[in-house]
Amino acid sequence: MRYNVVQLLKEPAGSFRDYQVDEEILLEAGVRERVEGHLQLTRSNRGIWVKGELVVALDFVCSRCLKSFRHPVKASIYEEFRPMLSSKGDRVLTDLEAEEGILTISERHILDLEETLRQSLIVDRPLKPLCHAECKGICPVCGSDQNLSPCHCEEGAKNPQSAHLAEFLPRMGEQL
Repeated sequence: MRYNVVQLLKEPAGSFRDYQVDEEILLEAGVRERVEGHLQLTRSNRGIWVKGELVVALDFVCSRCLKSFRHPVKASIYEEFRPMLSSKGDRVLTDLEAEEGILTISERHILDLEETLRQSLIVDRPLKPLCHAECKGICPVCGSDQNLSPCHCEEGAKNPQSAHLAEFLPRMGEQL
């Protein structure tokens, strides 16, 4: 997701370009995913303002039943990128300014959105992904997938691996 913005940088503030995105990008080492959506690049008085909505289908593990599934994640991008050089080749940003976290356009006037998209996808991922809203999960006693068939464990059955923790409940009640 690289865009040459030299012509846009030569235009007055308020000029813009619209882009339909449909391409593959490298999200992680060895993992390429298709990105689709819309971007608008607008010339601001200091650089290029990028506004867009992009969708990427990612792999998740359901937090209830532990099955793998793919789910689309919508990433919103609202960022300003500042040029390292003017369109005439004059230095605009000092090295110190570039190191302070300002998003920059390369010295060749290439605006690269891949890292910005990766960071946005990290923020927009669901905290507890679910394969579907009605997922019943796994039985805490026998570990069977309750979406496939209900288990026959007793309602009040306890997990033998954590049974020793139940001994502390009466003692905790005495201290409260």
